[in-house]
Amino acid sequence: MFKGLSSVTYLILFILFTFLFLHEFLFMPFLFNFSILEYIHLEWLGFWSIFLAIIFLGLFLRKAYNLNTKKTLLTIGGSILLVFVILLILLLSVAGQL
Repeated sequence: MFKGLSSVTYLILFILFTFLFLHEFLFMPFLFNFSILEYIHLEWLGFWSIFLAIIFLGLFLRKAYNLNTKKTLLTIGGSILLVFVILLILLLSVAGQL
């Protein structure tokens, strides 16, 4: 499906979904002071946007730098693991403020 897209398109999609993640997951809860349950319930868009951003980053790296499938999957997997750790730290810090 995404085979015909250029590396610039992948980079633009990565930036778009990263901005969406930053807006929905990081800035909105602090502006409107959500409780932890509202925070978790309303942030599915933030979770999905960061995973799509990571996938498009991997596709961009694969297209731009001619990476093979194994290196691309390692990059995507490492990025997802890093995001999970960051999200866990954020959720624990928000839960500690209750």
